[in-house]
Amino acid sequence: MDVKREVVLRCLMEYIGDRGEELIKDNRGAEVGDILEDIKVFPMKIYVCREPDNTGIILEGLPVLTGVSSVARACCLLLGLAYAVNLEYPVKLQHTFEVFQRLFMGLDPKRPKQSPKYITLKNKLLT
Repeated sequence: MDVKREVVLRCLMEYIGDRGEELIKDNRGAEVGDILEDIKVFPMKIYVCREPDNTGIILEGLPVLTGVSSVARACCLLLGLAYAVNLEYPVKLQHTFEVFQRLFMGLDPKRPKQSPKYITLKNKLLT
């Protein structure tokens, strides 16, 4: 089930025009230490290691959560962290986070103005 959710999230990001690589750093076979070194320059990132199985969240270049069970759970936790500490969403992922925030979580459905990409996706889902 977790793999299906991850695929849906990645496809959703591509569908609305954001690149999944901007949010999720997938490293098959890389060591966790190497991954953490590579993604220090990103303000907000989810990293995935397949060997050993490890998923975590990076904020401002520092790991804040490790050992998360799935990418879908990491997306939920990342949204919660960003909302709780009032972080700005990365510009390259603004549409993804708008969908997460408005559609999935039901937060701020009317404010600020909804983007055309969000409105189009919402209308397609409701028809």
